[in-house]
Amino acid sequence: MPHRLRPWTGLTLATAMLLLTTACGGADDGSGPAHPTPGPVQSSPPAVTVKQADVTVPSKVGNNPDKRSAVSVTSCKATADGWMAAGTATATKSGPETFTITVFFTTEQATVVEWGKTTVTARAGATATWQIAKRLPVRSTLLCPLRGVA
Repeated sequence: MPHRLRPWTGLTLATAMLLLTTACGGADDGSGPAHPTPGPVQSSPPAVTVKQADVTVPSKVGNNPDKRSAVSVTSCKATADGWMAAGTATATKSGPETFTITVFFTTEQATVVEWGKTTVTARAGATATWQIAKRLPVRSTLLCPLRGVA
């Protein structure tokens, strides 16, 4: 006995084919291309004019978790001729503490364009301020992540 399709199966297949044809392009009504045409690529200018090859990024930076927790970056901003990071370091021991602070200056996409290091000493229980400034031809925002404290 030959196998027969149920009447609704043919209707279901026809509906599926119609939907598939419509979803995949269908008829052209002359109103424009069926698929968007890519336009010119727009990109924003780099944050600085410094070339990546101009920056030698240190591969090893001292970092002591106890000292790092006592250091804060309180400011990261443009200056008249570049960029500056500043902050505080608080001595938590019974005597003075010396902090060696390293900051990277990065684009918003995390590309390091410059870095700096400074040393500050805070008296026992006191807070000292620190600052790292770099000359950079900046045209937009940079970030100042605290890379390490030793």
